[in-house]
Amino acid sequence: MSVSIGDGVESWVCARDGAKDGMKDRRSTAPLNDQTEIPAHRRTPGDDCPQPGMIGPVPADRHYSMAIWDGDRKSFRLRQAWQSLSAHREEPGALFRSAKFFDYLTEAEPEVRLDVLVVEDVGAGEIVGVVPTKISLFELPFTLGNRIWWRLRLKRINILGSEPLVPETPEVYDGLFLTLSQRYPDAQVVYMDAVPLDSRLWQHIRTSRTVRRLYHIHVMHGFRQCHSVLVPSSIDAYRKKLGRKRRYNFMRQERLLQERIVSPLRLKTIEAPDEVPQLFEAMRQLKVSQKDHSSLSDREYACLSAHGFLLCFVLAAEDTVIGLVIGTRYGKTYKVHRIYYNEFFEKFSPGTTLWQIVFRNIIEKAEFSKVDMGFGTPAYQYRATNMVETRGRVLLFRRTFANRCRIFAHATYSSAVDFVKRRVFGDFQEE
Repeated sequence: MSVSIGDGVESWVCARDGAKDGMKDRRSTAPLNDQTEIPAHRRTPGDDCPQPGMIGPVPADRHYSMAIWDGDRKSFRLRQAWQSLSAHREEPGALFRSAKFFDYLTEAEPEVRLDVLVVEDVGAGEIVGVVPTKISLFELPFTLGNRIWWRLRLKRINILGSEPLVPETPEVYDGLFLTLSQRYPDAQVVYMDAVPLDSRLWQHIRTSRTVRRLYHIHVMHGFRQCHSVLVPSSIDAYRKKLGRKRRYNFMRQERLLQERIVSPLRLKTIEAPDEVPQLFEAMRQLKVSQKDHSSLSDREYACLSAHGFLLCFVLAAEDTVIGLVIGTRYGKTYKVHRIYYNEFFEKFSPGTTLWQIVFRNIIEKAEFSKVDMGFGTPAYQYRATNMVETRGRVLLFRRTFANRCRIFAHATYSSAVDFVKRRVFGDFQEE
């Protein structure tokens, strides 16, 4: 069966006699020829000189096939290619598209369907792309402040890590979205949690005729700032970047909080499985509900710890919890998911003091080179230490009239809420 994937390129889905090593025998293949420019700071080692197993532009005579991996997901062939591809991409979503995180999801959410889409170089017989996906229900929320008034529930395909590990060419991207559309006909949304505005992926999504033929494009709440911090080499280097006034204010806030509490402040790290109950106790004291969008189940926290991802910090004075940082680690990056503090001490800036103590701990241990703060604008915007990247939560809705109405309703509601906030509170900053 032949289907067009746009720009004059033909893709075909064909039955093959002898599917290779776990590959299902329904595939999409297409010749690839890279024409897209990419910002210099986002180039990979393979962009200028392609090598086997690396991502980047490829010769025009290469042909690829795409298929859902149906064999052993821990096979040497798949894992070797997956690890090789991941090693050359240090993007924000590296953790979530890794093989280790896929193993965590398999254990933590056994009821959820997980698939691995594999891209293979037909001529060389090599795996050159791996796209882990999660098929689940998605809730499109209509929120006001911290309250959710209504939810639209739809079946989605979540591309784990947002940016797929595939050759970054228009034809491959078109083939990927075409394959997802055909392979999961009952899914209404392709979900990518944090797509950088300057990425080759977003450049393709906004210009591809194939994508627009298959999907309605919706960036939930628009593109937003994401802050990250490069970890200094030492405490002294960090203090020099802050400047005298900042250093004084931080020291004063910490001193006032300490005087109010009297008992010494202690920072406790939570990472081992036997330490997870202490995390639950801290969440109980701070009244963190599992209804919170960032809160996981007890089982999921335990699995994160068992797989070596969990790294949380609890600031306490004796039995009183002052604050909590929930985060995960992967490679040289620490990702902050949520910061909570004890509202009883709010006038003493417990959140700022908590983060300063945590960040000093991160610097001293020298395990990480970067801290990813994710979406939103931190209360502590320090231009001397923070870097900003613009990312968007990109949703591709299957092209139907009902989905068009859903997008219109959500976009209109969100715009109205933002307009009211700007009029009432002035320049609105996201939490």
